[in-house]
Order: sequence, then C-alpha cells, then structure tokens
Amino acid sequence: AVVVALHVINPDRIIVETNVERARAGQRAFAATYAATLSDDAMPAIVEHADVVGPLVLKNFANRVRPVGWRTWNVSRALARRLARPYESNATPPIARP
Repeated sequence: AVVVALHVINPDRIIVETNVERARAGQRAFAATYAATLSDDAMPAIVEHADVVGPLVLKNFANRVRPVGWRTWNVSRALARRLARPYESNATPPIARP
C-alpha cells in the first residue's frame, strides 16, 4: 500500500513544484543542482515550469541517459523520454518546406 501511495503522490514532482513556488515568491532561488538529481518522475513538472527552472536545467535533464528496453521500461521514463525530445541537444530540427 505504501509503494502504491508513493506512486500516486509522486514526491519528485512535489519537490519541483515547491521549489518553483518558493522561487516565484522570492523566498529563495530554484535549487537547480538538487533538481538534476531527481528521477524521471520530475520531468513533467520541470517542463511545465521551464520559465523558472531555466534552459540549462531543462537541457541537462532532457539529455540524461535513460536505459532502453522492455526490462527497464516504466511509465515515468517513457513520459520523460517523450517530453525531453524537443529539448535534447541531438534533436534534429524538422525539415522546412518551401
């Protein structure tokens, strides 16, 4: 029951949102170094609050090495990989049409 509760609560997202609220209120700067250590569960909140998080944190989080394969697949990692695509440094720009 505790494991299910932690998956529903998503502590990493709460951490990012709390840090963003404090940064917006002027209480303290966004803890970018700490945010970089969070799991892929934090990616939706990082993308959502990209204006506070900053482009460097977003780019570093997007370029994080994530294991690939059916043995390591989970919902958080799949969502993070999808959200990170536009921010990856090796992302190829779309082909322009005349």
